[in-house]
Amino acid sequence: MANSQAHASQTLFRYGFCFSLLFFFYGTLFPFHFDFSKRELSIAWSQAGLLPYWDVERGRIPSMPDCVANILLTAPLGFLGLMQRLQRGKVSKLWNWFMLGLALGLAAEILQLAVPSRSSSVTDAINNGFGALAGAAAARLIGSRLLRFLEGTALDREHTWLWLLVGTLTAIMLGPFDFSLDVSHIVSDYRMLWTNPWELGVPIGDGWVQMAAFTLVGAMSGRIASSGRSMQLSRLKAAVACILLMPLVLESSQLFVESHAPSLRDFAMEALGAAAGFMVGTSAPVLARPILGFVILGLATIAAGLSPGHFVSWRGRSSFEWIPFVEYYRQTTPAALYDAMMGLTGYGLLGALLQAAWRGRRRGLIAVLAVALAAGIEFAQMFLPSRVANITDILIAGMGAWIGALIYSGVRDRR
Repeated sequence: MANSQAHASQTLFRYGFCFSLLFFFYGTLFPFHFDFSKRELSIAWSQAGLLPYWDVERGRIPSMPDCVANILLTAPLGFLGLMQRLQRGKVSKLWNWFMLGLALGLAAEILQLAVPSRSSSVTDAINNGFGALAGAAAARLIGSRLLRFLEGTALDREHTWLWLLVGTLTAIMLGPFDFSLDVSHIVSDYRMLWTNPWELGVPIGDGWVQMAAFTLVGAMSGRIASSGRSMQLSRLKAAVACILLMPLVLESSQLFVESHAPSLRDFAMEALGAAAGFMVGTSAPVLARPILGFVILGLATIAAGLSPGHFVSWRGRSSFEWIPFVEYYRQTTPAALYDAMMGLTGYGLLGALLQAAWRGRRRGLIAVLAVALAAGIEFAQMFLPSRVANITDILIAGMGAWIGALIYSGVRDRR
């Protein structure tokens, strides 16, 4: 069992490191509009910041939020990378992680020369090095305790399922991860929250999916908290505090996401969903089953897809876009990436729930059912003037459901 636990945590760190590496290049090269012409490269080189910690264009030190953002961007790389080596019993010098972050930063800054909307700077690369160093230092400080925690619950399928739910919910709330520490952006979001906290006049949309996901997290947490012969009061209080705090933390974090803004209405829905799910998980755990979660999330997906619900006649319907992924090779926008992430995570969770309910390896059928559900929603969107019906969302739904079923199969077979 110890070897299985070690393998599970090693797999977690390995995939986490790979995801962090992809996220680093995603964050540094977005929006992926490259221009390798000699003229564009010459202009970009002339405007590049080659003097460390000095903004030549503005004649002052660089923006502190930009420095912090570049440090945070590579901190997961150093943390997860060193954790992977610690799990294998290997020793790694912290200085090596600074050099890795610096090398990745320099590679990204060179590629940014071909992205007209980005500016290259040696300062960013150095901060990437410090970020990887900070992450590795954090792993050195708390790594052993984190390993003991993970290896103690790696084979506990309920805990693993809960962590997968939390990760999925985080991706839904913070995608497409276009983080910004720009003060003007944060102030603008805060003013919007202050003037219209309940988003009056704005359709709920994806808020239904977020509420359903919080309901699932609450139900699973309730089952875990109530497991055993008796429930300790301190354990119950800690679980309730975490469940209610999670919507607040994730909703507040949207202040730093350019594509989203925090909403009191969304927070209320999320907290209500989490509380309701937790009550079901503790008082009636027999109801906290995958099939019920599938129904709840499925209804939320339909409600989000048909928002705002103002349908037109057959003659007023819009056309259907049959070219797959056309919005991505025409122009990759944060909205398009967010829709793709919502589809993958939302339908991935649906696929995992259906796989858990069926207790069998039927990933192909699960993908077909997801495609059928998405096709029905996309057909209905032809009668919603504010929505665009396309084949891309249907394909993403099938892929997401298949991946979700595959991931759950790995969790289920981990014993």
